[in-house]
Amino acid sequence: MAVSCGLLSADWGNIADWAAASATWATAFIAFLALFVAAWGVVFSLIGAVAVAYLGWKSNALADEAHQANTQAMGLETRTLEQDQKFREFERTTLLAAISTNVRMTAASVKTLMDRVTEKPNFAEDFASDAELRSKIESGISSLDLPVPDGVRDRLQYLGNNLGAHLLRAASTPRVLVALLDTCKRSASEDDLIFVGDFIRHRMQYMASDLSVVRDACIDSERASNMLIPDVIKRTPRG
Repeated sequence: MAVSCGLLSADWGNIADWAAASATWATAFIAFLALFVAAWGVVFSLIGAVAVAYLGWKSNALADEAHQANTQAMGLETRTLEQDQKFREFERTTLLAAISTNVRMTAASVKTLMDRVTEKPNFAEDFASDAELRSKIESGISSLDLPVPDGVRDRLQYLGNNLGAHLLRAASTPRVLVALLDTCKRSASEDDLIFVGDFIRHRMQYMASDLSVVRDACIDSERASNMLIPDVIKRTPRG
């Protein structure tokens, strides 16, 4: 015998059928949502990949630009250093050419005076006891003149510290010795004169050494510039 239940039916249809249909729709909707989310996940992944690729390309482009800018800056710095070096070499050459003649003439005068000093084994004692010798030495020192014009003094840095120091010390030595000799004229004991004579001998030796250094630099510069003038000009005999 078949038994039917009125609770399972209604005016708008069988409830069980509607429940089954709703479950099917829910399952389909969930599947659609899953597919929708997966699709957007793929889209976002593609967008992310494109963004990463773009940022990588942009980073490489910026790195290339930075490298080019750095290369250009290094090239500019190199050219600037080369130009500065050429300018310094030019200044050094012109400075040495400007002082060369005075340096070589003064060096010859100092050698002549030093020969007079060194020919006496006991120069300091002879200097203290011989007024005529003191007068000759003073006259010889007073005649030494190594002018360093202001235009040269202002550019001594181009000669270098060592060469500039040798030049200035040689130029100042005669003035120092003349001032010392003037002091001795007013009041000086024999021991003082011996000390002064020994001091003169040592300072003249330093001056000769200083001038030798500067003179050699002048000659080397003139030789490199094909401007060298020999110290002794040989005369061609007539006839």
